[in-house]
Amino acid sequence: MGKTIAAKPAYDVYDEGREALADKKPDVAVEKAGKAIKLLPEEANFYSLRGDARIVKKQHDMALTNFNSAIRRRDNFFYYYMQRGLIHEELGHDDLAEADLEVSIEMLPTAPAHYALVRIAARRGDKSTAMEHYRLVASSGHGEVAKAAYADLTRLDITDNPSNYVLKRCDRDSYGNLIVSVKNNTALAINDVYITVQYADNTGGQVRITEKISGVIGPDEIASVNAGIVPYTAGGKCPATVIAARVAE
Repeated sequence: MGKTIAAKPAYDVYDEGREALADKKPDVAVEKAGKAIKLLPEEANFYSLRGDARIVKKQHDMALTNFNSAIRRRDNFFYYYMQRGLIHEELGHDDLAEADLEVSIEMLPTAPAHYALVRIAARRGDKSTAMEHYRLVASSGHGEVAKAAYADLTRLDITDNPSNYVLKRCDRDSYGNLIVSVKNNTALAINDVYITVQYADNTGGQVRITEKISGVIGPDEIASVNAGIVPYTAGGKCPATVIAARVAE
């Protein structure tokens, strides 16, 4: 109890520093962190506060030193590794950033850590790893963060796997023409949607036609194209395949 009472002034100053940082006063936060450290130099959170404030001040080298100090005092808290990883990435230390971010995710998966790993993977040309991290964030269910991750995943993947994002449907009109409809199943506007239709003609030979669906298709919107007289029985297997699409700029 005596130790707790003695430490209270240091934590009170720390709380004031966090409030100052939230109020966009990083200089005050650095000052408060320094006072808290003098009162209780072994508390890791105080160094973390100073590091966070110095990130805001773009003093990344100094912030890195602060998070090194925090980790030396407490090496089992995800936040310190995440912040140090983000600083390393900012400084161009991708290997060190990746190591810290992976440690932070093992302790607690977070969107900032996954996004940073996406950026690192993208710089290395490692699309599969980038997509893996996007999927993890997109499936997290964390509101706007998950939506943003799914949008980024769509941009990265739609050109290679358009049918994962564009749904299709086949119908016949009153003249017997095949009408192919597509639905944009993403939260982004898309265009340059192409479909192919493959079917057997009267001689049993395989015929393949390609059609472009013109215009921009908004989120959840449906567009159609007339593929002409194609053998198709209503309710049967749709002979169309979505082969191309991209996010509209």
